[in-house]
Amino acid sequence: MNNTNPYSKIFGKIPTENILRSSVIDKIFGEFSSDNPESTIYILTGIRGSGKTVTLTEIVEITQKCDEWICIEINSSANDMLKALAAQLYMHKPIFDLLTRSKINFSVLGLGVEIKGEPPITDYATAVEKMLKSAKELGMKVLVTIDELTATDASKEFMKQFQIYLRHDLPIYLVATGLNRDFEKMRNADGMTFLYRAPKINLAPLDKIAIADSYEKHLKVSRNTALSMAKFTQGYSFGFQTLGYICSESKLAFNDPIVLKQFDHEMYEKVYSKVWSETSKLEKEYMNGIANADSSKIEDIRTLLGIDNNHFSPVRRKLLEQGLVQTPSNGYLVFALPRFREFVKEMYILDDR
Repeated sequence: MNNTNPYSKIFGKIPTENILRSSVIDKIFGEFSSDNPESTIYILTGIRGSGKTVTLTEIVEITQKCDEWICIEINSSANDMLKALAAQLYMHKPIFDLLTRSKINFSVLGLGVEIKGEPPITDYATAVEKMLKSAKELGMKVLVTIDELTATDASKEFMKQFQIYLRHDLPIYLVATGLNRDFEKMRNADGMTFLYRAPKINLAPLDKIAIADSYEKHLKVSRNTALSMAKFTQGYSFGFQTLGYICSESKLAFNDPIVLKQFDHEMYEKVYSKVWSETSKLEKEYMNGIANADSSKIEDIRTLLGIDNNHFSPVRRKLLEQGLVQTPSNGYLVFALPRFREFVKEMYILDDR
């Protein structure tokens, strides 16, 4: 009998039981596979735990099954991202063989051996361009993935060079993940305005029916219980996995105090505390108002905070962009994460202000 837990609490790892974001994956892969793609860059955004890294991994796994694709993963913290790209591209045998036959000398860069009589390539930007031209000659495409892209000097320089490759009609594509505010910093930096044309996909909550189907199948609960559990998670990917994991391990009902305590601990420790530390004092004040208002009506929240709509709207917009709140219907505002309201109430009291 297999007692392996189908759910996982590990960030970035594709769990045994996973709900594919098929529409996102199909959109990106379909676009990149077309003869004349409208975009060669996609950015996946969303709050921590929304499934960005898992979705990125799924895109890579699908792409790797196609012979015409070369997949390169670059660490967002690399000091020289072009160097990392060059080194990995050079390791692909079709590229290596063609470069060798063409007698292109990369020895100065520490790639390959010196070729007598041939002038060496002395910078990584040129080396990558030569390799991309080789890939194009071979009828191949290069997919670059970057997880948690941030606006560092290294990433800005890489993206500027990436744009040059695109202008030269070279077969290079990019899928990156990141928090919305980090991507905004990136595309607002000098020389990054071309990123405004790059589609940004904010990962929506998982389908609650699919969550209920999963719980019903693996946890052997009734349909009504599975639906209640799905509603509890609010479609939050990490919440879906964590609740499933705890219930699978404990064999307790999802609303048992022991389960709720463990769920809160996982959420607080792995996501919510980090999120709280990254919000401004004003945002925390507004979230406390949302948590303690008599209802989820925006009018009631503003009344509690003692502010008008002109002051409330900009902060509401920021909280929406961060994925912390959502508007279930016009004139209403609720938290978008499971048991985040309880967390906010406690943290606001504990916080040093």
